[in-house]
Amino acid sequence: MTGCSYGGYMTSQSIVRHPEIWDAAVTQCSLLDLHTEFQMGYASHIAYLMGSVPWMARDHYYQASPGFHGSSVTTPTLVFHGVDDFLPVGIAQNFFYDIHSAGTPARMLRFLDEQHGISKDPNKLYAAQEQIQWFRKYLQ
Repeated sequence: MTGCSYGGYMTSQSIVRHPEIWDAAVTQCSLLDLHTEFQMGYASHIAYLMGSVPWMARDHYYQASPGFHGSSVTTPTLVFHGVDDFLPVGIAQNFFYDIHSAGTPARMLRFLDEQHGISKDPNKLYAAQEQIQWFRKYLQ
């Protein structure tokens, strides 16, 4: 399973909630913390998606934020994130660290000079090769 941005959110949320389904995952430029996203300027969009604001549904936001549940991931996970992404790279690093610390195979690639998504041709080629290797290793 793989996805970027909201697709990365769906990938991350799926491996948190349904780890028995997936043999491998690649999550890219992922929305992982809805509390932070609400505070960073997408308040109306996140509130619409969540059906409420964080101070009225704190537990709901927590449960819906896969970044807080990395330690429960059992799916081998490759994380891609641009260091200049508007979604903070530190949140992705914490997600990776929690997965790795729980003993689940995990790897993180941080792309210099990339923002939200991977747009530079050399980086796209490298990311594609890494993703293929990841899936070849875990999808047998």
